[in-house]
Amino acid sequence: MVLDGLIPIYKQIKRQNETYCVFPFTKNKVDIDVFFDIKDNPFKLGFLVMKSNFQLWIDVRQGFIISTVLDPKDYKKLTDLLGLRYDPANPFSTNSFFDEFNKRIPASIPFTKRDHQNRLILYSHSIEDQDKLYFDGLIDWDKLGSDQNRSFKNLEKTRLLFPQLYNLIKHRNISVRYSVTRSNNEVPDKI
Repeated sequence: MVLDGLIPIYKQIKRQNETYCVFPFTKNKVDIDVFFDIKDNPFKLGFLVMKSNFQLWIDVRQGFIISTVLDPKDYKKLTDLLGLRYDPANPFSTNSFFDEFNKRIPASIPFTKRDHQNRLILYSHSIEDQDKLYFDGLIDWDKLGSDQNRSFKNLEKTRLLFPQLYNLIKHRNISVRYSVTRSNNEVPDKI
């Protein structure tokens, strides 16, 4: 299936020099944050259900093509989450679900505000120190003369929370320190 509703958003992400965006989607009174990430190929489309640990991640291949076939476990979780019960006269169809989703993708999206980004990081798996969400300084390992290196998880967390900072440090051996509490520190725009 082609999700052509993602094309305007993809163009907006590129124009803004970002790597992802988040927009809301509601189905059967279930609020979902949709996370569209264009950093890697294939792109990733995540359905992150609010107030739940449910995540559904699918690949978006060239041409904005997705497979509507879900793993049986994901299919069951999704139908349960949406409060759907088996009805032979009206079975749930992932094709219909994604078709409805495609039609309801907004033509443009406001870029995610910082507090919303911080909440979204909790949804993501493989992110270091999930309870630490606030900028608390930089560690330039090369200037310290240390043999230590920035971790991939630290860089990925920075990409999600502070995309502009990520663009500045992604090719440098710099880690971002994070704290559990908000401080008055501003994220630097120059390194």
